[in-house]
Amino acid sequence: YTCLARTATGKPQTDEAVLSKVDHPFAKDYLYIQKLKKANGTFLKGIKDELVNGFVHPVFNLHIVTTYRSSCDSPNMHNYPKRNPEMYELTRRAFIPKEKGRILGEVDFAGIEVRVACCYTKDPQLIKEFTGPDGDPHGDTARQLFFLTKEQVDKKTTRDWAKNRFVFPQFYGSVFFQCAPHIWEAVEQGIKLPNSDVTVKEHLKANGVKNLGTCNPQEKPKPGTFEYHVKSVEDDFWNNRFKVFTQWKKDWWNAYCREGGFRTYTGFYVHGVYKRNEVLNYAIQGSAFHLLLWSLIQIQKWLRKYKMKTKIINQVHDSMVLDIHPTELKTVISKIKEVIAVDLLKHWKWIIVPMNVEVELAPPSGSWHEIVKVDM
Repeated sequence: YTCLARTATGKPQTDEAVLSKVDHPFAKDYLYIQKLKKANGTFLKGIKDELVNGFVHPVFNLHIVTTYRSSCDSPNMHNYPKRNPEMYELTRRAFIPKEKGRILGEVDFAGIEVRVACCYTKDPQLIKEFTGPDGDPHGDTARQLFFLTKEQVDKKTTRDWAKNRFVFPQFYGSVFFQCAPHIWEAVEQGIKLPNSDVTVKEHLKANGVKNLGTCNPQEKPKPGTFEYHVKSVEDDFWNNRFKVFTQWKKDWWNAYCREGGFRTYTGFYVHGVYKRNEVLNYAIQGSAFHLLLWSLIQIQKWLRKYKMKTKIINQVHDSMVLDIHPTELKTVISKIKEVIAVDLLKHWKWIIVPMNVEVELAPPSGSWHEIVKVDM
Protein backbone atom coordinates (compact mmCIF):
# COMPACT_ATOMS: atom_id res chain seq x y z
CA TYR A 1 0.00 0.00 0.00
CA THR A 2 1.03 3.62 -0.32
CA CYS A 3 1.35 5.89 2.70
CA LEU A 4 0.68 9.37 1.32
CA ALA A 5 1.79 11.32 4.40
CA ARG A 6 5.46 12.27 4.28
CA THR A 7 7.98 13.69 6.71
CA ALA A 8 10.01 16.82 5.98
CA THR A 9 12.73 14.57 4.49
CA GLY A 10 10.27 12.82 2.19
CA LYS A 11 10.05 9.54 4.08
CA PRO A 12 6.62 7.97 4.69
CA GLN A 13 5.12 8.71 8.09
CA THR A 14 4.45 5.60 10.15
CA ASP A 15 3.01 7.04 13.34
CA GLU A 16 -0.35 5.91 14.72
CA ALA A 17 -2.27 8.98 13.51
CA VAL A 18 -1.27 8.25 9.89
CA LEU A 19 -1.42 4.44 9.84
CA SER A 20 -4.80 4.35 11.58
CA LYS A 21 -6.24 5.87 8.39
CA VAL A 22 -4.72 3.21 6.13
CA ASP A 23 -7.38 0.62 5.28
CA HIS A 24 -5.11 -2.42 4.99
CA PRO A 25 -4.87 -5.57 7.17
CA PHE A 26 -1.11 -5.20 7.58
CA ALA A 27 -1.43 -1.63 8.88
CA LYS A 28 -4.12 -2.66 11.38
CA ASP A 29 -2.08 -5.65 12.62
CA TYR A 30 1.08 -3.57 12.81
CA LEU A 31 -0.61 -0.90 14.92
CA TYR A 32 -2.10 -3.51 17.25
CA ILE A 33 1.30 -5.15 17.78
CA GLN A 34 2.92 -1.76 18.42
CA LYS A 35 0.27 -0.98 21.04
CA LEU A 36 0.90 -4.29 22.77
CA LYS A 37 4.65 -3.66 22.72
CA LYS A 38 4.17 -0.24 24.26
CA ALA A 39 1.78 -1.58 26.88
CA ASN A 40 4.27 -4.29 27.81
CA GLY A 41 7.48 -2.28 27.59
CA THR A 42 6.33 1.07 28.90
CA PHE A 43 3.60 0.14 31.36
CA LEU A 44 3.46 -3.52 32.42
CA LYS A 45 7.23 -3.96 32.64
CA GLY A 46 7.46 -0.72 34.59
CA ILE A 47 4.95 -2.07 37.10
CA LYS A 48 6.64 -5.46 37.32
CA ASP A 49 10.10 -3.95 37.85
CA GLU A 50 8.82 -2.01 40.90
CA LEU A 51 6.91 -4.85 42.57
CA VAL A 52 7.83 -5.65 46.17
CA ASN A 53 5.82 -8.52 47.64
CA GLY A 54 2.96 -7.80 45.27
CA PHE A 55 2.87 -4.03 45.91
CA VAL A 56 4.27 -0.96 44.18
CA HIS A 57 5.36 2.09 46.15
CA PRO A 58 5.45 5.02 43.69
CA VAL A 59 7.21 8.27 44.52
CA PHE A 60 5.11 11.43 44.29
CA ASN A 61 7.28 14.49 43.72
CA LEU A 62 6.23 17.97 44.84
CA HIS A 63 9.45 19.81 43.93
CA ILE A 64 10.15 19.03 40.28
CA VAL A 65 7.37 20.29 37.98
CA THR A 66 7.68 23.96 37.01
CA THR A 67 3.94 24.50 37.34
CA TYR A 68 4.11 23.36 41.00
CA ARG A 69 1.95 20.37 40.16
CA SER A 70 3.08 16.89 41.18
CA SER A 71 4.93 14.23 39.22
CA CYS A 72 5.27 10.52 39.84
CA ASP A 73 7.85 7.81 39.24
CA SER A 74 8.84 4.25 40.17
CA PRO A 75 6.37 3.56 38.54
CA ASN A 76 4.70 6.58 36.99
CA MET A 77 1.08 6.20 38.11
CA HIS A 78 0.14 9.36 36.21
CA ASN A 79 0.98 7.79 32.87
CA TYR A 80 -1.58 4.99 32.47
CA PRO A 81 -3.68 5.97 29.44
CA LYS A 82 -7.40 6.19 30.17
CA ARG A 83 -8.44 7.10 26.62
CA ASN A 84 -6.78 4.11 24.97
CA PRO A 85 -9.18 1.26 25.84
CA GLU A 86 -6.70 -1.57 25.32
CA MET A 87 -3.84 -0.08 27.33
CA TYR A 88 -6.31 1.22 29.90
CA GLU A 89 -7.55 -2.30 30.58
CA LEU A 90 -4.15 -3.99 30.46
CA THR A 91 -2.55 -1.62 32.96
CA ARG A 92 -5.40 -0.84 35.36
CA ARG A 93 -6.41 -4.47 35.79
CA ALA A 94 -3.05 -4.89 37.53
CA PHE A 95 -4.28 -2.84 40.52
CA ILE A 96 -6.70 -4.41 42.99
CA PRO A 97 -7.66 -3.71 46.62
CA LYS A 98 -5.33 -4.85 49.37
CA GLU A 99 -7.86 -7.29 50.83
CA LYS A 100 -10.84 -9.18 49.48
CA GLY A 101 -14.09 -7.24 49.75
CA ARG A 102 -12.49 -3.79 49.83
CA ILE A 103 -13.40 -1.18 47.20
CA LEU A 104 -11.18 0.88 44.94
CA GLY A 105 -12.55 4.38 44.48
CA GLU A 106 -11.44 7.40 42.47
CA VAL A 107 -12.64 10.86 43.47
CA ASP A 108 -12.08 13.45 40.78
CA PHE A 109 -12.17 17.24 41.17
CA ALA A 110 -14.81 18.07 38.55
CA GLY A 111 -13.42 20.63 36.09
CA ILE A 112 -10.97 21.94 38.67
CA GLU A 113 -8.73 23.90 36.30
CA VAL A 114 -11.65 25.72 34.66
CA ARG A 115 -13.05 26.54 38.10
CA VAL A 116 -9.67 27.93 39.16
CA ALA A 117 -9.59 29.92 35.90
CA CYS A 118 -12.93 31.41 36.98
CA CYS A 119 -11.28 32.57 40.21
CA TYR A 120 -8.31 34.14 38.40
CA THR A 121 -10.17 35.80 35.54
CA LYS A 122 -13.48 36.55 37.30
CA ASP A 123 -15.14 36.26 33.90
CA PRO A 124 -18.90 36.30 34.62
CA GLN A 125 -19.76 34.31 31.49
CA LEU A 126 -17.12 31.69 32.27
CA ILE A 127 -18.50 31.39 35.81
CA LYS A 128 -22.07 31.14 34.55
CA GLU A 129 -21.38 28.50 31.90
CA PHE A 130 -19.00 26.27 33.85
CA THR A 131 -20.38 26.50 37.39
CA GLY A 132 -24.01 27.57 36.95
CA PRO A 133 -26.77 24.98 37.35
CA ASP A 134 -27.96 25.35 33.75
CA GLY A 135 -24.59 25.81 32.06
CA ASP A 136 -23.50 23.48 29.25
CA PRO A 137 -20.52 25.17 27.59
CA HIS A 138 -19.48 22.06 25.67
CA GLY A 139 -22.98 21.52 24.32
CA ASP A 140 -23.22 25.19 23.35
CA THR A 141 -19.90 24.97 21.53
CA ALA A 142 -20.96 21.75 19.76
CA ARG A 143 -24.03 23.54 18.44
CA GLN A 144 -21.81 26.27 17.00
CA LEU A 145 -19.19 23.95 15.54
CA PHE A 146 -21.61 21.56 13.86
CA PHE A 147 -24.69 23.76 13.18
CA LEU A 148 -26.85 21.72 15.55
CA THR A 149 -29.96 22.23 17.61
CA LYS A 150 -29.90 21.37 21.29
CA GLU A 151 -31.66 18.07 20.55
CA GLN A 152 -29.11 17.11 17.89
CA VAL A 153 -26.11 17.36 20.23
CA ASP A 154 -24.96 13.90 21.30
CA LYS A 155 -23.04 13.63 24.56
CA LYS A 156 -20.71 10.84 23.40
CA THR A 157 -19.86 12.30 20.00
CA THR A 158 -20.36 15.95 19.01
CA ARG A 159 -20.40 17.27 22.58
CA ASP A 160 -17.31 15.25 23.49
CA TRP A 161 -15.54 16.44 20.32
CA ALA A 162 -16.31 20.05 21.20
CA LYS A 163 -15.11 19.56 24.78
CA ASN A 164 -11.85 17.70 24.16
CA ARG A 165 -10.93 18.93 20.67
CA PHE A 166 -11.86 22.61 20.94
CA VAL A 167 -12.87 24.03 24.35
CA PHE A 168 -10.08 22.62 26.52
CA PRO A 169 -7.40 22.94 23.80
CA GLN A 170 -8.41 26.59 23.39
CA PHE A 171 -8.03 27.17 27.13
CA TYR A 172 -4.53 25.68 26.94
CA GLY A 173 -3.47 27.89 24.05
CA SER A 174 -4.38 25.94 20.91
CA VAL A 175 -5.66 27.86 17.86
CA PHE A 176 -8.16 27.19 15.09
CA PHE A 177 -5.74 25.68 12.56
CA GLN A 178 -4.65 23.18 15.23
CA CYS A 179 -8.16 22.39 16.48
CA ALA A 180 -9.82 22.04 13.07
CA PRO A 181 -7.88 18.93 11.86
CA HIS A 182 -8.39 17.23 15.21
CA ILE A 183 -12.15 17.80 15.08
CA TRP A 184 -12.33 16.89 11.37
CA GLU A 185 -10.66 13.57 12.13
CA ALA A 186 -13.67 12.74 14.33
CA VAL A 187 -16.12 14.08 11.73
CA GLU A 188 -14.73 11.71 9.10
CA GLN A 189 -15.61 8.69 11.22
CA GLY A 190 -19.06 8.78 9.62
CA ILE A 191 -20.99 9.26 12.86
CA LYS A 192 -24.67 9.97 12.27
CA LEU A 193 -26.76 12.61 14.00
CA PRO A 194 -29.18 11.32 16.67
CA ASN A 195 -32.29 9.71 15.17
CA SER A 196 -31.08 10.45 11.65
CA ASP A 197 -29.43 8.80 8.66
CA VAL A 198 -27.42 11.95 8.01
CA THR A 199 -23.78 11.95 9.12
CA VAL A 200 -22.17 14.93 10.82
CA LYS A 201 -20.00 15.42 7.73
CA GLU A 202 -23.04 15.46 5.44
CA HIS A 203 -24.77 17.89 7.80
CA LEU A 204 -21.76 20.22 7.68
CA LYS A 205 -21.74 20.05 3.88
CA ALA A 206 -25.43 20.98 3.81
CA ASN A 207 -24.50 24.06 5.86
CA GLY A 208 -21.80 25.15 3.42
CA VAL A 209 -18.73 23.41 4.89
CA LYS A 210 -17.29 21.38 2.00
CA ASN A 211 -13.85 20.30 3.23
CA LEU A 212 -11.26 20.77 5.97
CA GLY A 213 -9.02 23.36 4.34
CA THR A 214 -5.23 23.57 4.37
CA CYS A 215 -4.86 24.46 8.07
CA ASN A 216 -1.63 26.21 7.16
CA PRO A 217 -0.86 29.05 9.60
CA GLN A 218 0.84 30.92 6.74
CA GLU A 219 -2.39 31.00 4.69
CA LYS A 220 -5.73 32.65 5.39
CA PRO A 221 -8.54 30.10 5.76
CA LYS A 222 -10.94 30.06 2.82
CA PRO A 223 -14.73 30.38 3.11
CA GLY A 224 -16.48 27.05 2.73
CA THR A 225 -13.80 25.17 4.69
CA PHE A 226 -14.12 23.76 8.18
CA GLU A 227 -10.97 25.64 9.13
CA TYR A 228 -12.70 28.92 8.23
CA HIS A 229 -15.76 27.98 10.27
CA VAL A 230 -13.70 26.94 13.32
CA LYS A 231 -11.91 30.30 13.17
CA SER A 232 -15.27 32.09 13.32
CA VAL A 233 -16.24 30.00 16.36
CA GLU A 234 -12.86 30.80 17.94
CA ASP A 235 -13.36 34.53 17.32
CA ASP A 236 -16.74 34.41 19.05
CA PHE A 237 -15.33 32.25 21.85
CA TRP A 238 -12.67 34.77 22.89
CA ASN A 239 -13.95 38.13 21.66
CA ASN A 240 -17.59 37.80 22.63
CA ARG A 241 -18.31 34.86 24.89
CA PHE A 242 -15.30 35.04 27.22
CA LYS A 243 -14.02 38.54 26.54
CA VAL A 244 -13.22 39.17 30.22
CA PHE A 245 -11.00 36.07 30.19
CA THR A 246 -9.32 37.43 27.04
CA GLN A 247 -8.56 40.72 28.78
CA TRP A 248 -7.19 38.87 31.80
CA LYS A 249 -4.79 36.96 29.55
CA LYS A 250 -3.47 40.24 28.12
CA ASP A 251 -3.09 41.82 31.57
CA TRP A 252 -1.46 38.73 33.10
CA TRP A 253 1.04 38.42 30.24
CA ASN A 254 1.91 42.13 30.32
CA ALA A 255 2.50 41.98 34.07
CA TYR A 256 4.82 38.99 33.61
CA CYS A 257 6.76 40.84 30.89
CA ARG A 258 7.28 43.78 33.25
CA GLU A 259 8.17 41.81 36.37
CA GLY A 260 9.75 38.60 35.05
CA GLY A 261 7.49 36.35 37.10
CA PHE A 262 4.13 35.93 38.78
CA ARG A 263 2.72 34.69 42.07
CA THR A 264 -0.02 32.08 42.20
CA TYR A 265 -3.07 32.47 44.41
CA THR A 266 -1.69 29.66 46.56
CA GLY A 267 1.45 31.65 47.33
CA PHE A 268 4.07 30.22 44.98
CA TYR A 269 6.28 32.46 42.86
CA VAL A 270 7.07 31.42 39.28
CA HIS A 271 9.94 33.29 37.64
CA GLY A 272 12.13 32.78 34.61
CA VAL A 273 11.73 32.75 30.84
CA TYR A 274 8.47 31.17 29.68
CA LYS A 275 6.29 31.14 26.60
CA ARG A 276 3.01 33.03 26.63
CA ASN A 277 0.89 29.89 26.95
CA GLU A 278 3.03 28.71 29.85
CA VAL A 279 2.61 32.00 31.69
CA LEU A 280 -1.17 31.86 31.21
CA ASN A 281 -1.49 28.20 32.22
CA TYR A 282 1.03 27.64 35.00
CA ALA A 283 -0.69 29.71 37.68
CA ILE A 284 -4.03 28.00 37.05
CA GLN A 285 -2.57 24.48 36.85
CA GLY A 286 -0.43 24.91 39.95
CA SER A 287 -3.25 26.36 42.02
CA ALA A 288 -5.61 23.59 40.90
CA PHE A 289 -3.18 20.93 42.12
CA HIS A 290 -2.67 22.72 45.42
CA LEU A 291 -6.41 22.58 46.08
CA LEU A 292 -6.26 18.82 45.60
CA LEU A 293 -3.11 18.53 47.73
CA TRP A 294 -4.61 20.55 50.59
CA SER A 295 -7.73 18.40 50.47
CA LEU A 296 -5.66 15.19 50.49
CA ILE A 297 -3.81 16.35 53.59
CA GLN A 298 -7.03 17.17 55.46
CA ILE A 299 -8.59 13.83 54.55
CA GLN A 300 -5.47 11.93 55.57
CA LYS A 301 -5.43 13.70 58.96
CA TRP A 302 -9.08 12.75 59.45
CA LEU A 303 -8.46 9.11 58.51
CA ARG A 304 -5.62 8.88 61.06
CA LYS A 305 -7.48 10.72 63.79
CA TYR A 306 -10.40 8.31 63.71
CA LYS A 307 -8.27 5.24 62.95
CA MET A 308 -10.15 4.53 59.75
CA LYS A 309 -9.31 1.43 57.73
CA THR A 310 -9.63 3.27 54.40
CA LYS A 311 -6.34 4.32 52.77
CA ILE A 312 -5.41 6.97 50.22
CA ILE A 313 -3.22 5.04 47.78
CA ASN A 314 -2.72 7.21 44.73
CA GLN A 315 -3.02 10.69 43.22
CA VAL A 316 -3.56 11.02 39.48
CA HIS A 317 -3.68 14.54 38.05
CA ASP A 318 -6.90 16.01 39.53
CA SER A 319 -8.12 12.93 41.38
CA MET A 320 -7.36 10.81 44.43
CA VAL A 321 -7.55 7.02 44.52
CA LEU A 322 -8.57 5.20 47.68
CA ASP A 323 -8.68 1.63 48.95
CA ILE A 324 -11.96 1.81 50.89
CA HIS A 325 -13.18 -0.50 53.63
CA PRO A 326 -16.79 -1.36 52.69
CA THR A 327 -18.18 -0.38 56.12
CA GLU A 328 -16.67 3.11 55.75
CA LEU A 329 -17.73 3.83 52.15
CA LYS A 330 -20.53 6.34 52.76
CA THR A 331 -18.70 8.04 55.64
CA VAL A 332 -15.48 8.49 53.68
CA ILE A 333 -17.14 9.82 50.52
CA SER A 334 -19.27 12.19 52.61
CA LYS A 335 -16.18 13.52 54.38
CA ILE A 336 -14.31 14.04 51.11
CA LYS A 337 -17.23 16.04 49.71
CA GLU A 338 -17.36 18.14 52.88
CA VAL A 339 -13.64 18.93 52.73
CA ILE A 340 -13.75 19.93 49.07
CA ALA A 341 -17.12 21.70 48.93
CA VAL A 342 -17.02 23.44 52.33
CA ASP A 343 -13.65 23.40 54.12
CA LEU A 344 -11.63 24.30 51.02
CA LEU A 345 -13.62 27.48 50.42
CA LYS A 346 -13.19 28.50 54.06
CA HIS A 347 -9.43 28.02 53.88
CA TRP A 348 -8.88 30.03 50.66
CA LYS A 349 -11.10 33.07 50.36
CA TRP A 350 -10.11 33.67 46.74
CA ILE A 351 -12.22 30.69 45.66
CA ILE A 352 -15.39 32.34 44.32
CA VAL A 353 -17.08 29.34 42.66
CA PRO A 354 -18.35 26.04 44.09
CA MET A 355 -16.06 23.03 44.06
CA ASN A 356 -17.48 19.63 43.17
CA VAL A 357 -16.25 16.06 42.90
CA GLU A 358 -17.21 13.05 40.80
CA VAL A 359 -17.01 9.61 42.38
CA GLU A 360 -16.10 6.38 40.61
CA LEU A 361 -16.17 3.00 42.36
CA ALA A 362 -15.17 -0.54 41.46
CA PRO A 363 -17.21 -3.50 42.71
CA PRO A 364 -15.93 -5.13 45.93
CA SER A 365 -12.55 -6.77 45.18
CA GLY A 366 -12.69 -5.31 41.65
CA SER A 367 -9.73 -3.84 39.81
CA TRP A 368 -8.99 -0.20 39.06
CA HIS A 369 -10.14 -0.85 35.50
CA GLU A 370 -13.65 -1.68 36.70
CA ILE A 371 -14.47 1.66 38.30
CA VAL A 372 -17.66 3.35 37.10
CA LYS A 373 -19.23 6.70 37.94
CA VAL A 374 -21.75 6.60 40.76
CA ASP A 375 -24.05 9.11 42.44
CA MET A 376 -23.43 9.38 46.18
